Amino acid sequence: MKTLLLSLVVMVGFVYLVSGYVLKCHKCNETVCDLKEACEVGKNLCFILQNNNDTMGMQAIQGCAETCPIAGPDQEVKCCNTDYCNSYF
Repeated sequence: MKTLLLSLVVMVGFVYLVSGYVLKCHKCNETVCDLKEACEVGKNLCFILQNNNDTMGMQAIQGCAETCPIAGPDQEVKCCNTDYCNSYF
């Protein structure tokens, strides 16, 4: 009986791991914001990159990434790894 119970626990755990959980992030580009996306396999980070020197105000790009983007001059970047964690600063 213990062997059967242990086998069941192992199978349930395996199904959970293989089920294909993907990270979900906010997505925003130069024209459209307030979108959500399921990240592709291998993209395990959400990011937000804000350009603070834009003539039209602050511009932000959000999405999924394999690695955290590097901020340039007058930019801020935030990376995280939980669902929808990349909202504005």
